[in-house]
Amino acid sequence: MNQWSKPTAFDINDEEIPLSGGTYYLFAYNDTHDSRGNNATIIVTPYTVASSPSVLAWLVDTSTNMTFQVTPAGNGTLYVKNMSTLPNASSQGETETVDIENGVGTLDGVNATTLGNVTFDYQPEDGEQRPATGLVRVTTATATPNPATVYISEPTIVEITLTHPATGEPLKGVRVGLDHNVALNESLGTLMNKIPDDAFTDAAGKVYFSIETGGSGNITIYVENMTDPDNPFVIKSAARKTMKIYADPTVNEGDTFIVTAKSGGVVITDTTVTMEFAGTTLTTTDGTVEFIAPSVQDAVNYDVQATADGYTTDDTTIKVLNLRKLVIVITSTDVSGGSAFDVTIADDAGNSVIGVTITVNQKTYTTGAQGTATITAPEKQGDYIITATFPGYTDADPYTITIKAGQIPGFELLTLIAAIGVAFILLRRRRN
Repeated sequence: MNQWSKPTAFDINDEEIPLSGGTYYLFAYNDTHDSRGNNATIIVTPYTVASSPSVLAWLVDTSTNMTFQVTPAGNGTLYVKNMSTLPNASSQGETETVDIENGVGTLDGVNATTLGNVTFDYQPEDGEQRPATGLVRVTTATATPNPATVYISEPTIVEITLTHPATGEPLKGVRVGLDHNVALNESLGTLMNKIPDDAFTDAAGKVYFSIETGGSGNITIYVENMTDPDNPFVIKSAARKTMKIYADPTVNEGDTFIVTAKSGGVVITDTTVTMEFAGTTLTTTDGTVEFIAPSVQDAVNYDVQATADGYTTDDTTIKVLNLRKLVIVITSTDVSGGSAFDVTIADDAGNSVIGVTITVNQKTYTTGAQGTATITAPEKQGDYIITATFPGYTDADPYTITIKAGQIPGFELLTLIAAIGVAFILLRRRRN
């Protein structure tokens, strides 16, 4: 906090007190009295300078017109500190002046020749020069690497896009290099291979480097042979963490199973894991995915492969077992109510299956030799469902059988008796 004091009596109306922005407390005191604790508070608001642009690209912006807006608006002189009279920014220790009218002033042809900050003082008409709030940053162009991380002993093509730090527009024809100052990154610099040494950005502001590293650390990106120590752009070099995936080694076709990705025994949740199985690709951010085993004619081995940024690739083998399906075979197509008929159960490979449970009209039967069971048809005509189940096999598709009306038991004998009775009656009539 700035302080002002005067040790003699005076009329404060006759005293001009130059104060910078801040909060001040006004009090009086002598050997016996002190007004502190009953202060009057004075808040002095500093002038604020807004610059357009507020950021300059070092060695890229070579002739930039700048506008300064001073608040509160008025007339006065703006002192642009660290700006030479050429004008160059940010020339340490130099100052350029700009006339301000109604709060606005301009400065044309500014060259961003030196990394650093441009600050301001402002002197209103009939006032004192005091620091003003505001800043112009002179920094290197924005360098965005893709990928931003390379992995040890893995040759990688890295695309670097150079854009203007204020406008975001791509910059063409700017020289870009990597780790020129090895002292900033000596351990990695001596272990890095790069092609080319330097490159110039194309119309899209892009350059490409082939990089292979032998150690962990940061690769500093240099623009026009410089980097901003307060705002460096880097490519990170790191070792991949080990990933291991876990799943049941065998599953039945059609079953759902879970694959889990871990590192050091901990489920991976800090990145997206991509897993591939039997032509299906799934991603997860919680380290687990669910797959459905495909249908197979016999036991088949499938690979599951997992990849994730920053981790080693891992794979495992899962055996998908063929789950035989039961098939219902009925040789007789003419089934009458109450009659017996045979049902044979085989699997989808044509092998008969013994011990299968067959259900018809809420009655159960079990297949014996040759996978056959003898079924008694329901007495009532109509359609009936036959089902077949057996542990370790897929149930058979339901089979519908139609039961026809059965003959009345002893029908032929009853017919003969009735005929004899009719003949006997006719014979008696003739005798009479």
